[in-house]
Amino acid sequence: MKELTYKEVYDTLSVIDLTGKTEVKNGFTYLANAHGIAIMNEHYPQWHVTWGMPKTFEDGTVEIYCKVTIDNLYKEVWYPVTNYANKPIPNPSCFDMNSAKMRALMKCFALGFGLGIQIFKNGETRPEGVEPEIKDKAIKKIADSKDKAKAVEKAIKNGEVNDSTDEIELGQALQSS
Repeated sequence: MKELTYKEVYDTLSVIDLTGKTEVKNGFTYLANAHGIAIMNEHYPQWHVTWGMPKTFEDGTVEIYCKVTIDNLYKEVWYPVTNYANKPIPNPSCFDMNSAKMRALMKCFALGFGLGIQIFKNGETRPEGVEPEIKDKAIKKIADSKDKAKAVEKAIKNGEVNDSTDEIELGQALQSS
């Protein structure tokens, strides 16, 4: 059996469109934990995480250690326990520690293996050069049109765009080139 490579994993994960799978908190965009884990399970169900002993500093602030392993590959991150404004928390609670663990895990996925790296690079959910996958035919017509406003107007008039239309796909269509 062929051994997995870092490049193979990065090339697989770094091109995934995360539109609709992120959250924005205090101006920071994050890959939602459930989506990040689901994507990893879909592509590399054998991945696992190891948590090291937290490191406590003299001022009471703490760092979390996270190691993600996929077969023969692994990446590690140290991540500070922070509050909602990304400021270190002295003497963090168990909830603060758990939140930091999940942030460390998502950061390890991104910086280590490429899942969501575009969020760190440019704040975007869609990787550069990756066009959205649009399944709805009416929305695809909007995406391909030169005058998107007229295309939307026509689709609404014809009943092709309505309350049951996938908002994420429609948003992607309006942003596509």
